[in-house]
Amino acid sequence: MKAEILSKSQQKEFDRPPKFSLVERRMVFEIPDSLRGSLRKLESPTSIVGFTLQYGYFKTSGKFFYVDTFNSEDIEVICKWNKFNINDINWSSYRSVTFYHHQKAILKYFGILPFGKKEKQQLFSEATRLLKKQKRPDILFWILAEYLRSHKIEVPTYYALSSLIQQSVKQLNRHYSETIRDLITKPVKDLLDGLLEKEEESFIYTLTKLKNANETARLRDIRENMKAYLYFKSLFFQIQNLALQLDLSMETIEYHAQFVIKARIFQISRRENKYLMLLCFIMYQYYFLGDLLMETLISTSKAVENSARNVAQTILSENQSTIEQDLEHILTSSEDMAIHITELLKVREDDTMKISEKIRYYEQFVFSRQVSDFVEIIEPIGRIRKKEIKKEPIFYKALEEHSHKLQKRVSQLIRNLDFEISIPILQEADREFKKEAGNISDAFSSKFLTKDEKKNVKNAKSLPALYKILFTRHLVKGIKSGEVSLVHSFQHRPFEHYLIRENWEQNRYDILKDVGLSEKVSWKQVESELLFSLQESFYKTYDSINNPENHYVKAGRKGNRPRFETPSASKAEKQIKEQAKSTFPPENSIPLLEVLNTVNQRVGFTKSFIHWSNRSIPKKPSDMELFAVVMAYGCNIGLDNMAKNTTNINANALDTIANWYCSLENIRKANDRVVEYTEKLKLVELLKKEQQKVHTSSDGQKFYIKTDSIHANYSFKYFGKDKGIVMYSFIDNLHRQFYATAFSAGERESTYVIDGLLHNEIIETEIHSTDTHGYTELVFAITYFLGIDFAPRIAKFEDHQLFSMEGIIVPDLEQYDFNVKEINPQNIEQQWDKILHIVATLKLRHTPASILFKRLSSYSRQNPVYLALRDFGRLVRTNFLLDYMYDHNLRKMVLQQLNKGESANKLAKRIFYGNNGEIKYVSKQEHLQATTCKTLIHNLIVCWNYMYLSKKLVQTTPENRKEFFEHIKNTSPVRWEHFNFYGIFDFSPEALKDALEFSTEDLFDFEME
Repeated sequence: MKAEILSKSQQKEFDRPPKFSLVERRMVFEIPDSLRGSLRKLESPTSIVGFTLQYGYFKTSGKFFYVDTFNSEDIEVICKWNKFNINDINWSSYRSVTFYHHQKAILKYFGILPFGKKEKQQLFSEATRLLKKQKRPDILFWILAEYLRSHKIEVPTYYALSSLIQQSVKQLNRHYSETIRDLITKPVKDLLDGLLEKEEESFIYTLTKLKNANETARLRDIRENMKAYLYFKSLFFQIQNLALQLDLSMETIEYHAQFVIKARIFQISRRENKYLMLLCFIMYQYYFLGDLLMETLISTSKAVENSARNVAQTILSENQSTIEQDLEHILTSSEDMAIHITELLKVREDDTMKISEKIRYYEQFVFSRQVSDFVEIIEPIGRIRKKEIKKEPIFYKALEEHSHKLQKRVSQLIRNLDFEISIPILQEADREFKKEAGNISDAFSSKFLTKDEKKNVKNAKSLPALYKILFTRHLVKGIKSGEVSLVHSFQHRPFEHYLIRENWEQNRYDILKDVGLSEKVSWKQVESELLFSLQESFYKTYDSINNPENHYVKAGRKGNRPRFETPSASKAEKQIKEQAKSTFPPENSIPLLEVLNTVNQRVGFTKSFIHWSNRSIPKKPSDMELFAVVMAYGCNIGLDNMAKNTTNINANALDTIANWYCSLENIRKANDRVVEYTEKLKLVELLKKEQQKVHTSSDGQKFYIKTDSIHANYSFKYFGKDKGIVMYSFIDNLHRQFYATAFSAGERESTYVIDGLLHNEIIETEIHSTDTHGYTELVFAITYFLGIDFAPRIAKFEDHQLFSMEGIIVPDLEQYDFNVKEINPQNIEQQWDKILHIVATLKLRHTPASILFKRLSSYSRQNPVYLALRDFGRLVRTNFLLDYMYDHNLRKMVLQQLNKGESANKLAKRIFYGNNGEIKYVSKQEHLQATTCKTLIHNLIVCWNYMYLSKKLVQTTPENRKEFFEHIKNTSPVRWEHFNFYGIFDFSPEALKDALEFSTEDLFDFEME
């Protein structure tokens, strides 16, 4: 029996026509004039009603429906409009020929292709491409349905679409199994089988010992990771030829590898595709450990360098303190001496004194304390001259002293990681370092050193030690700039490896059409549009600034820049928002568990938590068990603590659920389900109508990490000398968080902005805001191609340079001045094809946007692609800044949206209360699980609040509803005072009936033998 892709209820919904309100029916079933001719030719009422229904249903869904699924309410309304007797409608006479002709006419009118043989093959190819990306069948189903709509192809029935997916799955699996069967050699087969056997000495399965990497920077863990990496490296090169023939995507590799990591040995051994799984496991671990070691190299090098800087700064500070003391001594003694010299001069000029008296006075002075004190300043003067130390030599000396500490951690990494280096002189040094196994001499190739470094190595006590740490610094710098890569890696491959490679040159126009970029093929056309838009913005903004009646433009506090004021909320608005608190139930009256359960009864978000294997599992976890896991991660309680402090929940059960059901994809799918349900609420629909655009924003929130995780970093402002991570969330103007991720506190937030904007299955952003940390010129450039208006709140935006192009006339300002620089678009034009290649890669989600952006943002600053994107982004940013200066309402809108993010951050602190908000998790996976579960709880709270407000609105009398709706508009759905996050203490006698009892006599009167 075939496994169903969608649930029975979802299948039924997909194959049934949409339902409409009376007002919607008027718009949906209104036949256009160009089709009325076809309608007049129809003779029977049945044909007219049937044609009208098919037209309306197809118009809204892109698909046709069987007659027996037509909505009776729609039939009645259309009969009424045409003055037909409903009893005259005879669907049995609506023959297949008539049905087909009607469909043909409707398809022709809308310019839609029927789902024929050619279109089926096209969709089959797309399904196979996405399956290679390891898309879940249920998610793939909706993606393909949307693909058909966007490509103007008729959407078929559930059966036709699901059968095509299942055929594609079968064909792909057959391809993998046949390739492995035909190409696997006996040594490789023995190698893979050996992983599933027990070791003779330890009686532990070989595979079990290889599953988990250590994601910390401890020396012991680094060495264990290095040992595991070398083992997987040897395995990888034995299976490499077979892996190349399979042409596995990174997503397929990760999916099957994660199954191996999660599963027990017998679960793997029973699988027909066990060899495919084990091949993926070897590749995944080899790539993952390579990334982990690269991160270790970067973070350890940075930590050691920071330590050297601190040592140098301490020496300089101590030296400065000594110098200040010596100077004080010199100045005091000199001042005293000057006073006494002045007296001596007076004695010399005193004619009333005898020579003998003067001599006696001079002799007394020579033997005085002032002279001996003055003579002593020679020593501090010498010290000052010797201690005139420059910062650079001290720093390089400190680096030399720290070299051994660094090499203990990274020398073996550098020797065994196969870097791909684009800088010849650094490549030469890398070869020599590996050849000498890290034991380099004074003759080490030092051409890679900078001029300052060459000058400072001359004074080194141990030249090899300084060479080693400087070589490591250059490697790390190269990794960050993209000039040093690791081919067998997820995160650090050469940039070109991340771009789509489906014959870009030959299929360029088709790919660009598929991703909606056909109008951006020509740079000249884009340049013309941008030039026109910039010219218009310059004129209107400068005219606005010159207008003396513009009260939002003020004189700057310094310089010749204007200052732009943003209207703030009035006292009345603030008061209304504060009064909204009384709209909700009393404080702490609604347990968090009740929120999860109430929303789940209507949304069914727990249905999104399917088993990792996608197979039918006899016993699915209960809703309560899933709630426990979501709260354990989302409230930062932890699985162990949740199990210890909960009745009726087994610790092993929680671990199993977290392992097999709590994948990121499942949590995000559950989150999407809640957001989608909230979207359908009538109250939310009414509130959406009040919004001009779908305005979203993103903001990061820093959390302290208790463990020594390699994925955490220092942020002195927030953690002092400790490390932390950033939980980065995206929120819309109705307070729903539609995406969240987590990353090191040392990374730029702007790297992750595009990730969230591309996660738009439900909320399609029209305008997006961040604070200063979320913007770069590259973000401006990419959002332009995504059709999103990027509107960040940039600190001191008035001082930022503006850019123009040749042909733009920059008007004069009467009182102020801006720095406007002209950009030469020649490099943009030359790199336009590569820019489109990058954007197409992002829009097709071929590579996670954050990975591509990390490589792109850290690209060599002289790289022509980077420079072209930067310059293009500068032009887009200038257009935004001019609009931002011109429109005070835009500034207010951005401020209000970012304030919603701040409110969400306050709620997040309340949700994430466990362990005082300090994270104990080490792995990146757990950081992401905690972040997404926290986001899910946020959306459950927002959904519950909207449901509660809807209930209150319904309970309001009809004549008072408009007034109460106005009140709701000023009520934030992220209010949390009425929720109880911590549980309830039970002080009833029943709660103590099973309490332990103690005997007073036993406590005070017992004997020891």
